Amino acid sequence: MCKTWRLAAIGAVCAAASAPVRGQIATRIDLDNDSFNFWQAPKRRADREYSQGTRINLLWPTAHPVARRLLGGPQHCDAPAVERDCRLMSFGLVQAIFTPTLDLRVRSLDERPFAGWLGLELGAQRDKDRSLRAYSLTLGVTGPASLAEPAQKWVHRNFGFRPPVGWERQLPTEVAFVAAYRGAREFGRFEHASTGLRVHVAPVWAARLGTVATDATLGLQVTAGLRPPRPWQAPNHRADRWGAFVRAGAAQSAVLHNLFLDGSTFDRQSLRVARNVWLSEFEVGAGLRSPFGLLEWRLHSRSKEYQFQPKAHAYSTVSFAVR
Repeated sequence: MCKTWRLAAIGAVCAAASAPVRGQIATRIDLDNDSFNFWQAPKRRADREYSQGTRINLLWPTAHPVARRLLGGPQHCDAPAVERDCRLMSFGLVQAIFTPTLDLRVRSLDERPFAGWLGLELGAQRDKDRSLRAYSLTLGVTGPASLAEPAQKWVHRNFGFRPPVGWERQLPTEVAFVAAYRGAREFGRFEHASTGLRVHVAPVWAARLGTVATDATLGLQVTAGLRPPRPWQAPNHRADRWGAFVRAGAAQSAVLHNLFLDGSTFDRQSLRVARNVWLSEFEVGAGLRSPFGLLEWRLHSRSKEYQFQPKAHAYSTVSFAVR
């Protein structure tokens, strides 16, 4: 664990040394919740499984030697005369909340445990016109220290949802980490130059390793519309004109470890459920792109993550990105 803290400290120093210039920093906020399943009546939204997620990321171009050595390539983030090839550093705050049914007084051993996750993420990525390569390291805490319980109770109390019952049995506090890699490469592009109508088709892949999760994912994403962004495009990419787009995607994951299903790494008496190895996910979405930023909504439908999960879970993401 000391080694993990040392890596995080080195990464933080490297990020600070990148010294982003004011105006170059882009901010992206992703909010996950089935309250955004707008096609469902409010009473039919499950409010369980992956119950809530928040990610706030800052991204900026970097010429730091560590990022250049890791990612390679030239640095053309906004130059109009050449193909985009941009090295970026990122710093983020993430929180995730996982729950079974919220209002049961008597609990079953087949239910997933209440769990929370709060972490700091440091990342570097190479965002090209036709591909992506990204690395990140997230270090954080689970249990009461994640603030998942007060966060969920505050939201439910102030927005008229039923109060959650059962947080006294949440997974215990522990320091946890996950290292992640993700990539994409466009293999198909259909474009009508005079109107700005385009279609992007790209395989995407990802892998994670750590005490939080160990898994691998392979998928395909399609984006179509009027001047649409690439599926992986960072929010610092300049858009001089308005655009509108739709997305669709599918992915298959092999899950070897999930802390929020397998239970505490150190407390073998913590609650746990029988995790499924194979996980499928489908998504659709729509968004607006402008010179001011990006607004997007996406629906995610996941297959059952564990053996006795009542049914597959659907949640939605609302994303804002500004530069």
